[in-house]
Amino acid sequence: MNAPSSPVLLPPQLRVLALALVGGPLVFAVIVAILRSDAVAEGNLPGWFGTLLTGLELVLLAVACAVRAKLFARVSSAAASDRLRGYAAATLVFFALLEGSMLLGVVGWLLLASPVPTAVPAALAFAIAIAS
Repeated sequence: MNAPSSPVLLPPQLRVLALALVGGPLVFAVIVAILRSDAVAEGNLPGWFGTLLTGLELVLLAVACAVRAKLFARVSSAAASDRLRGYAAATLVFFALLEGSMLLGVVGWLLLASPVPTAVPAALAFAIAIAS
């Protein structure tokens, strides 16, 4: 007797989940903007901290794109019955990595009291997520 296969997310369900992954950092960015507008106390962070966060965001963006391409290539050669499940998993991993980059940018904005440089890669990750 075969074990039942795990449920597959249908494209509408996957779209809702992707929007939730993209919407979380967007809501977080609005909260940070409100907090920053009230002149929250400034931290004493070293000057290289913003560069480090920006670099980490860009690495997450590159990893997201590379992992998506690799997983999609692997899924395309899978059996037809496993393809939808594979595409769903690859898409979730991709959006989760993009969300990590966006959240890191918003946290950098909160800590540095300036959206530049950390919010720039976060905005790029948001644009890639919306375009996907």
